[in-house]
Amino acid sequence: MIHTYQQAKEYLNSFINYERRDDFVYKKYLKLGRVFYLLDCLGINFNDLKVVHIAGTKGKGSTANFCGYLLAGADKKVGLYTSPHFFDFRERIRIIKKKGPRGPIGGSLISKAAVVKIIKEIAPKLKNLQLPKKLGKLSFFEIYTAIAFKFFLDKKVDFVVLETGLGGRLDATNVIKPLVSVITHIGYDHTDKLGKKLEDIAWEKAGIIKR
Repeated sequence: MIHTYQQAKEYLNSFINYERRDDFVYKKYLKLGRVFYLLDCLGINFNDLKVVHIAGTKGKGSTANFCGYLLAGADKKVGLYTSPHFFDFRERIRIIKKKGPRGPIGGSLISKAAVVKIIKEIAPKLKNLQLPKKLGKLSFFEIYTAIAFKFFLDKKVDFVVLETGLGGRLDATNVIKPLVSVITHIGYDHTDKLGKKLEDIAWEKAGIIKR
């Protein structure tokens, strides 16, 4: 049973973390079908979120923060999801809002208590989750994306700003239907996963664009 933040971290770290591995085939191991299945089984109504979705090679983290603070400046409560983190994985999930009608805009990380509460709720469901073999195993990023969606729904945010993790087309965040998709500068990154040519990389990033 999970009671502490340390136990919650250990639980999350028990899932495969592709951010720390290079020995995987991007188009084979990242599957949106698995994320849809996960969110459905956890009862997370992610389609209720109003989302700005951001992909690119350079500047996507800064752009995500700019969007989050601009929306907060317009008196909106914003959920911000970025990656990776520097010191604590809670840095990936933040709430940005004004502190009072005329106050400054401030950001706060998801609390340790909220992480523990959500994991205590979803862990039993994950234990009994019967993923079809063809979908493969759940990853750290997929679980953490589910936690972010649930947290933002619980907090009743007005908007969510999502930064993709790797690529875009097969990224776990790409299950959503955004209000707007943003593509920042495209360059040569993760060429072993996204492709050797710039147009191949751009095609993967552009996978977040919806009709």
